[in-house]
Amino acid sequence: MSPLDQATRALGNFHFDTLSSAVEYDSTGKLTFGVRLEGINPVSDPLQPVILNLNMENNIPQMLRSLQGTRQVEDIVNRRAAQ
Repeated sequence: MSPLDQATRALGNFHFDTLSSAVEYDSTGKLTFGVRLEGINPVSDPLQPVILNLNMENNIPQMLRSLQGTRQVEDIVNRRAAQ
Protein backbone atom coordinates (compact mmCIF):
# COMPACT_ATOMS: atom_id res chain seq x y z
CA MET A 1 0.00 0.00 0.00
CA SER A 2 1.41 3.41 -0.98
CA PRO A 3 1.92 6.15 1.63
CA LEU A 4 -0.85 8.18 -0.01
CA ASP A 5 -3.24 5.22 0.21
CA GLN A 6 -2.33 4.77 3.89
CA ALA A 7 -2.96 8.45 4.61
CA THR A 8 -6.28 8.40 2.75
CA ARG A 9 -7.39 5.33 4.67
CA ALA A 10 -6.31 6.73 8.05
CA LEU A 11 -8.09 10.03 7.42
CA GLY A 12 -11.23 8.43 5.98
CA ASN A 13 -12.96 8.33 9.36
CA PHE A 14 -10.56 10.44 11.40
CA HIS A 15 -11.63 11.42 14.93
CA PHE A 16 -9.25 13.97 16.39
CA ASP A 17 -8.86 14.80 20.06
CA THR A 18 -5.98 17.28 19.88
CA LEU A 19 -5.55 20.29 17.61
CA SER A 20 -2.61 22.64 17.90
CA SER A 21 -1.33 25.37 15.63
CA ALA A 22 1.50 27.86 15.31
CA VAL A 23 1.76 30.99 13.21
CA GLU A 24 4.89 33.07 12.67
CA TYR A 25 5.37 36.16 10.53
CA ASP A 26 8.86 37.64 10.32
CA SER A 27 10.14 41.05 9.27
CA THR A 28 10.97 39.81 5.74
CA GLY A 29 7.32 38.92 5.12
CA LYS A 30 7.66 35.17 5.51
CA LEU A 31 4.54 33.57 6.98
CA THR A 32 4.88 30.11 8.50
CA PHE A 33 1.74 28.26 9.53
CA GLY A 34 1.61 24.81 11.09
CA VAL A 35 -1.27 22.61 12.27
CA ARG A 36 -1.04 19.31 14.15
CA LEU A 37 -4.00 16.97 14.60
CA GLU A 38 -3.88 13.87 16.78
CA GLY A 39 -6.58 11.23 16.96
CA ILE A 40 -7.67 7.80 15.77
CA ASN A 41 -9.59 6.08 13.00
CA PRO A 42 -11.93 3.70 14.85
CA VAL A 43 -12.83 1.82 11.66
CA SER A 44 -9.27 1.24 10.44
CA ASP A 45 -7.46 0.60 13.75
CA PRO A 46 -8.79 2.11 16.99
CA LEU A 47 -5.51 1.38 18.83
CA GLN A 48 -3.20 3.01 16.28
CA PRO A 49 -2.79 6.77 16.83
CA VAL A 50 -3.04 9.01 13.78
CA ILE A 51 -0.96 12.18 13.74
CA LEU A 52 -1.33 14.68 10.92
CA ASN A 53 1.12 17.57 10.56
CA LEU A 54 0.41 20.28 7.98
CA ASN A 55 2.91 23.05 7.37
CA MET A 56 2.68 25.99 5.00
CA GLU A 57 5.21 28.69 4.26
CA ASN A 58 4.74 31.71 2.02
CA ASN A 59 6.29 35.10 1.45
CA ILE A 60 3.33 37.46 1.73
CA PRO A 61 4.81 40.55 -0.03
CA GLN A 62 5.97 38.36 -2.93
CA MET A 63 2.55 36.70 -3.16
CA LEU A 64 0.79 40.09 -3.22
CA ARG A 65 3.10 41.32 -6.00
CA SER A 66 2.33 38.19 -7.98
CA LEU A 67 -1.42 38.68 -7.54
CA GLN A 68 -1.10 42.31 -8.58
CA GLY A 69 0.78 41.27 -11.74
CA THR A 70 -1.93 38.72 -12.52
CA ARG A 71 -4.61 41.40 -12.19
CA GLN A 72 -2.70 43.71 -14.55
CA VAL A 73 -2.47 40.97 -17.20
CA GLU A 74 -6.18 40.22 -16.76
CA ASP A 75 -7.03 43.91 -17.21
CA ILE A 76 -4.97 44.10 -20.43
CA VAL A 77 -6.63 40.97 -21.83
CA ASN A 78 -10.10 42.29 -20.96
CA ARG A 79 -9.40 45.67 -22.60
CA ARG A 80 -8.11 44.06 -25.80
CA ALA A 81 -11.03 41.65 -25.89
CA ALA A 82 -13.46 44.56 -25.58
CA GLN A 83 -11.95 46.34 -28.65
